[in-house]
Amino acid sequence: MQTIKKAIYLFVIILFSNKSVLAQQLRTVPETTKQIVFQINSYTVETDKLIQKEFSNIGTIKIIFTCISGGLLVFESKSDLTTQDYELIQQKIKKAAHNNQFIQLTDFHLKEAEEKCSSFRSN
Repeated sequence: MQTIKKAIYLFVIILFSNKSVLAQQLRTVPETTKQIVFQINSYTVETDKLIQKEFSNIGTIKIIFTCISGGLLVFESKSDLTTQDYELIQQKIKKAAHNNQFIQLTDFHLKEAEEKCSSFRSN
């Protein structure tokens, strides 16, 4: 009987300790609307140059990271991105990437883009 109680106590402790660790990890992920990540199919050096040129004249939105092998672009604004900012970014990507397919990656920021790019480079 004592062994069963100890096992139950141990199980409960492990169960609650794992939840608190998970909760701590979730809290450390910064939520920001100042960054947006896109992934572009068939992303090349030439496409990257065209996109860099498109965004060179926009003072409020900057490209802060690109990963050609993964087709990843991270944009950042000094203030929260607006709907108009999202539309402008998409319009400029379409123009420079010659309508290559692209998607916005939600809940994905600079750190995740760097990690994903690293995995592309190592393959």
